[in-house]
Amino acid sequence: MTELEDYNNKIFDCYKDKYDHFQLGFFKDNKILFVGQNPGNPFNEQTSSDSDIVQSKKVFSKFESSYFELIKNSKIGEFISEVVGQDWNSISFTNIVKISTIDNSIPSQELITEFFPIVIEQIKLLKPKIVVCLGKFAGEQFGLTNFYEEKLFDKTYYVMSPHPSFLAKSGITKKEVVRLKKVVLPRAFDIVNVDSVNYYSNEIII
Repeated sequence: MTELEDYNNKIFDCYKDKYDHFQLGFFKDNKILFVGQNPGNPFNEQTSSDSDIVQSKKVFSKFESSYFELIKNSKIGEFISEVVGQDWNSISFTNIVKISTIDNSIPSQELITEFFPIVIEQIKLLKPKIVVCLGKFAGEQFGLTNFYEEKLFDKTYYVMSPHPSFLAKSGITKKEVVRLKKVVLPRAFDIVNVDSVNYYSNEIII
């Protein structure tokens, strides 16, 4: 068991009786960590089919696999797949706030204060090469103000992208995906010759 797994297990045990909808995320690798606002309501438009809704009933659990499948089959997952391809073994995912909110409303400052230290510790233990904040809410917690502008904190790069739900309203454009890829892929995969990367491919081609 890694330090991060041990930490997540301890945090889950502390919160499991306090909140019904408590989710710490999933952690596959430390190349790219995507950070969202908070886990969505399992029965909202986040899910894209009836089977996803059935699956989402099991999402708020200690086990990462259920949440992994829900995210991968959501609008957020479609966006992430545009960036990294269908092989998600290089990424991890968590949220600023670890519980859902009514109608997926913006979490209160009280909730941010309660949960943000957990995110910081998860990042400290995971040591991601780059953190991708999905939307302004997530980005602002790390002091990010401009989309696609990267900042370096304690040997980890941070970048903010428009939220996938916002992009989905007008269609996720290749232009937005490529802009994010040009920041994320060189940091995640230690690419020196950035001009050698095919940023327009649906898969990571380095």
